[in-house]
Amino acid sequence: YRAAAGFLSAVALATYGLYVVREAGLSPLELVLLGTITEGASFLFEVPTGVIADVYSRRLSILLAPLTNALAFIVMAAVPGFLFVAAGSVLFALSWTFRSGALEAWLADEIGEDRAAGSYLRGAQFSQAGYLLGIPVGVFAATVDLQAPMLIGGAAHLLLALGVALAMSERGFVGGETTGWSAVGNTAVAGLRAVRGRPVLISIIAIAAIGGTSSEALDRLHPLIFLDEVGLPGGSAADEAIWFGIFSAGGL
Repeated sequence: YRAAAGFLSAVALATYGLYVVREAGLSPLELVLLGTITEGASFLFEVPTGVIADVYSRRLSILLAPLTNALAFIVMAAVPGFLFVAAGSVLFALSWTFRSGALEAWLADEIGEDRAAGSYLRGAQFSQAGYLLGIPVGVFAATVDLQAPMLIGGAAHLLLALGVALAMSERGFVGGETTGWSAVGNTAVAGLRAVRGRPVLISIIAIAAIGGTSSEALDRLHPLIFLDEVGLPGGSAADEAIWFGIFSAGGL
């Protein structure tokens, strides 16, 4: 699952920066606003999607992740413009929160925490390997059409969801006793209590908040700076796609 998800994410996102600058024509302000929208949506969705994983089903939450991801990429690529890219970004944030924590919790339920610890590391390695292999596929698609990588990646995420539905078991999960809005409130309160009682968790949250805030300008504006200020060797659309693939691979 991690290898496939990494591969498909690379296909869709390796040339994302090129798409939003060249095809969608977004301004610097719009690019930064996309980051704000994505991070804000991720923050808002974490508790409700966490309730689905903790109260109803880990498997259901993991299944919803690629389905929502498919819709996110297709919406982003459907019409090159700020509103559609922003709507797709909200869906992308939702898909991330569906998977966030649920995959790790599911694995611990199925095979036990001790065995799961090593599997987390292997999963991360497979994810990175899959992402690296997906970059040239995304670059090749972008040389044909800048909308193609996200459309292909979105459609392929539907196949990933089908694979999850057919192959994923859920034998170790025990659902919560409460459902509905009471489950949302109980989960949020339990999370706050866990954080308040452990200083290391407060430190981790602070590090994540500062790191995420400090990286936003670089994450969102570097495609525009490379394309319009620095300039890339070659200058053709295909050359730009190849360079963005090199940036993705080098960053990985």
